[in-house]
Amino acid sequence: MNHEPDKQLEELIHHELRQLPPLRAPGDLIARVRQAIASQGAPPWWSQSWFAWPRAAQFVSALAAFALLGGVAWLLGGAWTEAALPGELSGTLAALGGAFGALLQFLATSAGVSVSMLLACALGALAGMYLGCIGLGTLFYRVAVQPR
Repeated sequence: MNHEPDKQLEELIHHELRQLPPLRAPGDLIARVRQAIASQGAPPWWSQSWFAWPRAAQFVSALAAFALLGGVAWLLGGAWTEAALPGELSGTLAALGGAFGALLQFLATSAGVSVSMLLACALGALAGMYLGCIGLGTLFYRVAVQPR
């Protein structure tokens, strides 16, 4: 009984491959490869890293990010009024805002810091996590898309 069929197959394939003549690359291979590389050109700016974007696009995207963060902070800060929103929605948002404020006060008191310091630390942590996600996403994208 044969316990190593893979070894026999390996030897058979090795023997057959050694009998083949050596292959030669076409003479124009280098020229065709260079032409293919030159025809690809540079990728569009929006598919490159954020630091390679034009300054105007960086400014607009940063401004949009700050506007979004400011809008969220404004909403969470209790800037809504009963006149601007329907009664039931306004009451719900006010209750959520009150509960959020009480939670912040509890956490700040427990940590022995002010609410503003707690919010600054939380925003710093969120910004760090956001930048970490961007960095990891960029790394994973480059590993997945770029040829080896």
